[in-house]
Formats: sequence, C-alpha cells, structure tokens
Amino acid sequence: MASDPSYPNRLPAPSPCKSCLVSKAGWITALVATLLAAFFFFQSLTHQTEAKLQRNNAELSRIETQSLKQQLFAERILAERQITDLTNNAKSDQFVFVHLSASAANTASPTGIIAWQPSRQSGVFFADQLPIPAAEEELRLWIEDGNGSGVINAGVVSVDSARTTKVEFKGEKAMGSASRFTVTRERKGSTTAPAGPIVLSGTP
Repeated sequence: MASDPSYPNRLPAPSPCKSCLVSKAGWITALVATLLAAFFFFQSLTHQTEAKLQRNNAELSRIETQSLKQQLFAERILAERQITDLTNNAKSDQFVFVHLSASAANTASPTGIIAWQPSRQSGVFFADQLPIPAAEEELRLWIEDGNGSGVINAGVVSVDSARTTKVEFKGEKAMGSASRFTVTRERKGSTTAPAGPIVLSGTP
C-alpha cells in the first residue's frame, strides 16, 4: 500500500528553488564577465608590450645608424687632416692628389684618394665603401708607369669592418712617373699583373 502512487497521504516532490537557480546563473555570468575582462586586459597589455618593443628596436636602429655615420664622418675628417699634415711636413717635396672612382655610379660605390709623392715614389691611399673581398681574394693596388714600363704592384689593400682603409704604399720597383692608379680584386698571391675586375681607378 505504501508503494501505491495513488496513496492519498504521499508528499508531493519538491519544486526547484528559483532563487538558487538565479543565484547560480548570476555567479556564472559574473565569472564569464571576469574571464572576458581578464582576457581583453592581457590582450591589450600584450599589444602595448609589442608596440613598445617595436619602438625600442626602431630607436636602437636609428642610434646605431647615426653612430656609424658619425664614425665614418670622423674617419674622413681624420684622413683629410692626415693628408694636410703630410703636405705641411714635406713642403720641398709636394704631393700629387689623385681621386679614384668606381665605374658604377651609385651612392654605394667606393671612393678613394691617393696622396702621391713623386720624388719618393710612395704615397698614402684612403678609401671608403670598399668591398670586403672573399676569403680566397684580396684587393691590390697597381701603379701604371707613364714611361712605358708597364704596371707595378703596390701591395695589398686591407679593408676594415667599416669598409674603409688607409694604406701607405710604395711601388715594388722604380718607375718614371705614375700615370694611373688602379685597385683590382685579385686571387690571393696574384702579384704579376692585374687580372681581376677594377674596383677603383684614377689618373693624376
């Protein structure tokens, strides 16, 4: 009789607690809102950090570029002063200044100048934006004898990391007069005659 569903004294099933459901729904909504707010906050923070890093990198690049330009400018000023000092210290034996240029005319092309002392048959070579030769290559300076004795080897031209050089040189043998100076790219040890491409060339 107790199992009969029609038993009149049986208690009805409890109805869901509406306030409990509302409370749970509000708690879930608040949790979702908090998670969304945290997500957007960290996303905004990440974007701000990336933008700051990009600005810092751009500023570092600008400072490095400016420092390099200042270094090259200082080296050029120093070269000019050295040439002036050479001239002042040899008043009785004047220098001949020879400008060397590349065949390709663009802003990245190398440029050079030679302070040549005819009576001593020696000089100083300054250059900027020279190409850095490969491991099996070297840059070599040549002097063409105006009296028809051919081309004379004047030694290897060293290039630093800034692609500049200052080289004191002297022909390996006596000559009449220098009619042309040339810098070529050669295989290491090629001292007989220029065979590689011309990097710089100029006449007095």
